[in-house]
Amino acid sequence: MSVPLALLGRPARDGKAAGESEPGDGPGRKRYAITTTGSHEVEAWLSEPVAAEPYLRRTREPSEVRRGGAPVDALLADHGLFHLEADPRWIDVASARLSAPAETVRPS
Repeated sequence: MSVPLALLGRPARDGKAAGESEPGDGPGRKRYAITTTGSHEVEAWLSEPVAAEPYLRRTREPSEVRRGGAPVDALLADHGLFHLEADPRWIDVASARLSAPAETVRPS
């Protein structure tokens, strides 16, 4: 089973998404849609505040290693910090890309 199918299987199993078989050539296909239960859970998750402290804590130690560590340790710290820096950027991009479909899902 592919990863996307496995990931979609859990919400479908829990009643948060529903899939319908689609006709067509090739292997069987399903089109998934979020259910009312799933929509409520997403809304609740999106309304939860995000604390900055855990993020800041995770950046403190690698920053110290970068300043005073051996070159290999500094490179590993750079790797970790760049991943941490990428997360907020990805969240911003995902939010921008999902805002248009959100208007379709939640019409005014």
